[in-house]
Amino acid sequence: MSEEIFDIVNERDEVVEQNTRREVHARGLWHRAVHVLVFNARGEVFLQKRSMKKDIAAGKWDSSASGHGPEKCEKTAPCGFKFVSGRARLGKVPRRAR
Repeated sequence: MSEEIFDIVNERDEVVEQNTRREVHARGLWHRAVHVLVFNARGEVFLQKRSMKKDIAAGKWDSSASGHGPEKCEKTAPCGFKFVSGRARLGKVPRRAR
């Protein structure tokens, strides 16, 4: 399996180069990511605990759903909904956050 390739962006969110996930994280290069916070009706936030096998922030608390890959989506909000639906397994997610 080939290693995931990330777009590296500048301060204007313009793609300036690409590199492997490992290299981008090791060098702290700017890249696109999505983080979504999910709240219940009482205003409590749903968090997830990261796997101990993660290369960054292993075992730490994290946003409700997150991931790399907004470059594959037209807009960030729809991409965020895709991550929540697929990763948090919450079923259909309301699109109230637009």
